[in-house]
Amino acid sequence: MQRIPRRQFTNDFKAQAVTLAESIGPAKAAGQLDISVKAFANWLAASLSGQALSSSTRQPVGELEAEVARLRAENATLKMEREILKRCDGVLRQGVQVKYAFVARERAQFPLVALCRVLGVSRSGFHDHLARQANPSPDRDTAVRRDLKRCHTESRGAPTGAHGCWPTCASWGMSSAPSVWRG
Repeated sequence: MQRIPRRQFTNDFKAQAVTLAESIGPAKAAGQLDISVKAFANWLAASLSGQALSSSTRQPVGELEAEVARLRAENATLKMEREILKRCDGVLRQGVQVKYAFVARERAQFPLVALCRVLGVSRSGFHDHLARQANPSPDRDTAVRRDLKRCHTESRGAPTGAHGCWPTCASWGMSSAPSVWRG
């Protein structure tokens, strides 16, 4: 999204606008000149209190200066993205998890928004990845294998295949894990 430059008005324009607003009212003058009513109110208040209509702290910015500033910002963004691409060294060909690991490693040097944009991943996905790493879900198959070993050691002499252990495991409240039962 491109930022719209703020409009600048000369002191003569403001003085004429105040004169127009005094004659026909601030709302009508604002509509005719396509300027906010609040701007007119500020100009009128400054005029009535005898203050200058321009701000002494801010200098007017011309069109060319605004364009130069925009281009400099764009150039800085492109340089940063180029530096990210130089550092990623093949990460673009990898899966999402590898990209998230790269983002986690490099986010101290670059903004997260830029890293995610260059690598083509979402920021919310990266934050979900961090949350999953902080709280890993328990491996269900590992728990089933542990219970199966316990069943085998407790049932010495009884049939110990899947069909022999299943009634014991089911009585413990264990549900089926087909990948573990098969092999």
